[in-house]
Amino acid sequence: MRKAISIIILDLITLGQGGCASLAGVGSDLFGGIADLLSLEATALTPLEPQTLTEIFAKATTITWTNDAADLTDAFQPDIANFYNDLLGNGVLPAYYLNERFYALGELTVGDVLTLEFPDSLVDCVLIYDAEFSLLAYWSPADSSGNLRPLELHILRPGQAHYLRVSMIRLSETGKTIIRVTRNTGQELPAPRPQTVVLNFAGVTNLTYRNGSLLPTTVAPITNTTVRDAATQTFREIFAQYNLTVLTDQDLTPNPPFSTIHIGPATPGLDYLGLAESVDGMNDYQDDEAIVDTNDTMLNLTGVYGAETHGRAVGRVAAHEMGHLLGLLHTLDPDDLMTGSGAQGTGLDLQRYLNKTLKKAPILDFNTEGNQWMTTGCQDTPRYLTDLLGVKE
Repeated sequence: MRKAISIIILDLITLGQGGCASLAGVGSDLFGGIADLLSLEATALTPLEPQTLTEIFAKATTITWTNDAADLTDAFQPDIANFYNDLLGNGVLPAYYLNERFYALGELTVGDVLTLEFPDSLVDCVLIYDAEFSLLAYWSPADSSGNLRPLELHILRPGQAHYLRVSMIRLSETGKTIIRVTRNTGQELPAPRPQTVVLNFAGVTNLTYRNGSLLPTTVAPITNTTVRDAATQTFREIFAQYNLTVLTDQDLTPNPPFSTIHIGPATPGLDYLGLAESVDGMNDYQDDEAIVDTNDTMLNLTGVYGAETHGRAVGRVAAHEMGHLLGLLHTLDPDDLMTGSGAQGTGLDLQRYLNKTLKKAPILDFNTEGNQWMTTGCQDTPRYLTDLLGVKE
């Protein structure tokens, strides 16, 4: 899980999405290979059949509620360890999964509220799944300043089972409490929280992220109106059904809070298409930022087909980064806009990329030495965004 989370935060993927590694194997004969790399007719973007680890939930430790509270410990879970060892063998270092713990929370009903409190900084991240193994929430216990804070999840749909997945920052098997969970019933359901985002094509100087994950970076402006308009239109179309107000630097500055995606050539370069400030679980911060680096090799190459095509590609990268700012993880469906590292298969089909949508898709977990990708559960993006932002009438 540690490896997967680092991939998520750094957003290292190819033109499948924002946060992109440069295409391997592109050498001095760069433009000679454009027809192969950016074929509008090719079907090289092959689907994957990832190995599912979802049956691990059947081995989760069932918690015992006492007055609607439970203490979860770091105690060794042999069934979990044996599951990974038997399935993965030597293909994955044990350090990538032996620091994980799984707990079955039992049945939760609409109006229940789970509160998670953390006595120390041992927990790196938590994920909560429903009975269908769809991810309800992904969080880091630490805020942007590194301070621990309690996390709260409102149950919006009934479910006969819910599961909590915990990733610790290091292997620990002392039996100490790592999470205190409390359950309050019959609570009023929260209303969705609409979000505003500004697509900034005007440039920014010495941008940093509050969590320290970005060196001072300058993003130069984009003045080509065709690129700007195509990127903005594409971004708006992707989120059209949700309560996400999309503005640009040419609009009046909205009242805070609002997120900002800076779009243009970045210096120093990101070495991938984009970088979000964080995967902001449940959209805790409505004023976070992201970058789309239009100097990235693969994004630059889309300009071969003209400014409008380039703009459409830029808009999709920006939408992917917005997904992270709203709390979405990487997935393993090559036709999902949140596709993660390696999930696009081999080669590149530009037309297929430009048709990516926000879907329900298996979550990217980690890969083995044989490059077999693993998935645990799925991310139902349309349902998540509906609950989070609400839909337009």
